[in-house]
Amino acid sequence: MNIILKNATFSAVAFVCACLIMNSAAAGGPIGETLKQKVIYSDLNLDRAEGIAALYQRVHAAAARVCSPIESRETGLSPCIADATSRAVMTINNPALTAYSNVRKGLGQSALVAGQP
Repeated sequence: MNIILKNATFSAVAFVCACLIMNSAAAGGPIGETLKQKVIYSDLNLDRAEGIAALYQRVHAAAARVCSPIESRETGLSPCIADATSRAVMTINNPALTAYSNVRKGLGQSALVAGQP
């Protein structure tokens, strides 16, 4: 994967994480507080299954860290983490990552549609 595509993907992930964090903070965090979690993956080869799995784990872990301050006693962390992870995966728009995420959510690869993240 060339360096321009990696940089664009990194920027997209950082942007999504920031947006998700701001959305999560607005939903339950203190007013004016913006939670952020940077996901670094320039060391990963996204052309390999291991790289895709590692990126998914990093995005999921970042979502868990971002969501932990707004934990609800009724819903817990799961809805926030699932939403943050899904949005980041959609924004990255990597077909292999999307397929991996779909399998993790129990949707199987059949949920991956050409032209859609």
